[in-house]
Amino acid sequence: MRNITFIKGEYYTVNNSGVLESPIFIDEEDRVRFLFLLLHFQSPIVINNVDWYVVTFLKKGKFGINPKTVGRIVKHRQLELISFNITPCGFTIILHNTEDCIISVYMQRILTGYSKYFNSKYKRRGHVFQGPFQARKLKKGDDIKKEITKNHLVSEKEKYSSAKDYFMNDSRWGDLLKIYTIRK
Repeated sequence: MRNITFIKGEYYTVNNSGVLESPIFIDEEDRVRFLFLLLHFQSPIVINNVDWYVVTFLKKGKFGINPKTVGRIVKHRQLELISFNITPCGFTIILHNTEDCIISVYMQRILTGYSKYFNSKYKRRGHVFQGPFQARKLKKGDDIKKEITKNHLVSEKEKYSSAKDYFMNDSRWGDLLKIYTIRK
């Protein structure tokens, strides 16, 4: 059981890995699907036909989701995705919690959705992830900036990390990725 309470207005680093450190993102389709879930599940808006968006991304390099839908997600989101890094064996993300305890709901939607997809695709059963996701509250300011930098240093590919977005100071994902800046 997780020993942390997610508090509104706070930042958290969240991570998990595959069972026994085995790969959970075997091919590009797996990584793209997980990235789609990270970006688009920030609000309770239901997204149907995720497969279509994944295939569109693999062909065109963009998800092709309607800008009005993205606007609705941003308007109703319950947390903000600050940074992400997807490696073959796991992921690390940094989130800004904008509602009490909502990170658990967000992670449950993502991990359950991805596990069902993964087990179906690879004709498997059982757990995909090591166990409950790990989370740690970050201190404001320098601690958050250090965690973002650390998250980007271990990036396997920029495509599956927000490192490029920070380096260019421009999000490829629009408002779905909130670039963190220290407010003075």
